[in-house]
Amino acid sequence: MSSTGSLLSPAWETDETDPFVEVWKTWWNKKEKEDELIAGNVIELDSLSDTTAIERTSGQLYIREHYIQVYQRLCEQAVNPSCGGVVLSGQPGTGKTYCLFFILLKKLVKGEPVLFSRHRHEVLYFSAGGVQLNEHIVSSHLRPLRAKVRNGSAKTWALINGDEGDRNPPPTALLEAFLFPVQAASPRTSRYKDWVKQRGGRVWSVARWSREDLLHAVKLTIGLPERSDIEQESLVDKAISKWGWAPRDVEKYLQGEDDELEIALEKALSSLTSPELLDRLHDREGDSDDKLSHVIVSQYKSSTTANAVLDLKSLYIAHRVQQRLDILHRDETFKFIKHCRAHTESTTLAGWAFENLVIDLLCNVGHKDDLSAPTPATLVSPSTWSSTTSSTSLGLGHSSSNVIALTRTRFKTLEDVTLDHMKLYLPSQSNFPLLDAFYLVVDHESRHTEVVVLQMTISSTHKGSAKGFAFLERLKDRLQFLGDKRLGPVDKRQKLPAWRISFNYRLVVPIPTEDQGSVTFIWKFPCKFPSSISGSVYIQLVSSEGFAFLERLKDRLQFLGDKRLGPVDKRQKLPAWRISFNYRLVVPIPTEDQGSVTFIWKFPCKFPSSISGSVYIQLVSSELPVLLTEEDESHLDEDYD
Repeated sequence: MSSTGSLLSPAWETDETDPFVEVWKTWWNKKEKEDELIAGNVIELDSLSDTTAIERTSGQLYIREHYIQVYQRLCEQAVNPSCGGVVLSGQPGTGKTYCLFFILLKKLVKGEPVLFSRHRHEVLYFSAGGVQLNEHIVSSHLRPLRAKVRNGSAKTWALINGDEGDRNPPPTALLEAFLFPVQAASPRTSRYKDWVKQRGGRVWSVARWSREDLLHAVKLTIGLPERSDIEQESLVDKAISKWGWAPRDVEKYLQGEDDELEIALEKALSSLTSPELLDRLHDREGDSDDKLSHVIVSQYKSSTTANAVLDLKSLYIAHRVQQRLDILHRDETFKFIKHCRAHTESTTLAGWAFENLVIDLLCNVGHKDDLSAPTPATLVSPSTWSSTTSSTSLGLGHSSSNVIALTRTRFKTLEDVTLDHMKLYLPSQSNFPLLDAFYLVVDHESRHTEVVVLQMTISSTHKGSAKGFAFLERLKDRLQFLGDKRLGPVDKRQKLPAWRISFNYRLVVPIPTEDQGSVTFIWKFPCKFPSSISGSVYIQLVSSEGFAFLERLKDRLQFLGDKRLGPVDKRQKLPAWRISFNYRLVVPIPTEDQGSVTFIWKFPCKFPSSISGSVYIQLVSSELPVLLTEEDESHLDEDYD
């Protein structure tokens, strides 16, 4: 190593025309420029405008507060003997590479030597002597850095920006023990799993972008059409709703490349299965297929825990996933709901799973008892209704209306809607305003159709959209036409009352857990209902825990027990009939070959206190009877007097 810190191996070359040389000249040891590296600032790296990694912003770097936090955490881990490096993981297009460039500038401005991997084997070394290039890095080229650490110096950071198409780990040279590797990588763990395990590395997920940061960052994207700030904000909001929070996806939407995103989504969905999706959500350290990590599932840093949040990328993608998977089996739905209980920030996924559950309840008579009777909501303003409930305030299994099993029916236009009380109408359009579904209660004798409008949500506050009012008015006209048509010819209709259409609105929500206690559910609309489609508003609770049957069984046994005590006046003098539970997992006795076996019984969540009880394992001999011989079998056919 030279007196200036340059590496003397012939493998290291100096090229004064390299665009990174200008970056070094501008930033190396310029401590006064550190004040520029603050959140919200834009750094101009003009010489890197054509560099593939940041060419989409023509070399401009928007600094997020998250980048500063990552750098501070890295500084702490770099001196931690038990940490062998860090992987910055997240879906493509979330700014991992830009974060590496920010870290590079922080090291340069402090005058600290640093390695920067541009491509798989092409590495730059920044030091007081300038910028050196190594086009095929091997460990022997870095021996002077090993000697520095032996002499008590800090480890040199190796910033590794892998090619997206490369599924292999970084070169071994950049993972040496005398270096501190910081690798930006997508969730495909083949890129980092081995070295993280061997060296005790950490895997951090990058934080999701805020709306404010996105609005600033997209302005740097080259090739965007000229738009007003208001128009740009509106389009960014639409892009987020459709494609999620990754800047690259938002920028593609703004550049009119929506078709490209649609094609990628269609390809990813074509072979998607629910077990595959669930496996990806459960296995946070497992490898991820590109169709999931790039297109369907987002991964980002949790705001409350050290874990990554895995969720569906957007409401639109959740809708498309639902269309693809169509009818989830009940046990699959509960698996997704169980996942969401453990990872409460996966809100898009939780909403999708809950909607699946509600649809299953409405379309399966055997599951209707998990749906409560609708409770009238209280009008608290001309456009807002609310209802307060708890895990114990309403019993399930008492829904008096709609006891038939409905059939799922997708509709694109009102022409698809008929006067059929057996159908649950689901809009083909994603994020349909005002409603998630509706069904009809048709009474031919009284010439009346009631439209039951369903909005399903896991949120305690839901904001309705006035855009849905126009649809419901058209729906009313459609049903009026179909109803009047049923009355017969025009001359006959004139002698009869017109077919009547009414509405009721239901906000379908999960029953609060015991931990949540009392919850107030609120349904807000931007304005008052038009009188033509006004109707009663209800809150309807759904059990999403799978224990509703036992709670109903307890109620039934309580009723029967109290009834046995005699008339009401006699019962009041006696203690109430008491119901308790115990749970037994009945399993075969392990064989001698099996030896010791641990049996485990897992439930989707904690038992409600109302049905809690002791849990037992009960062993049963599973030895099969001796096989009958042909002679024995022949006796079985004999008749005996």
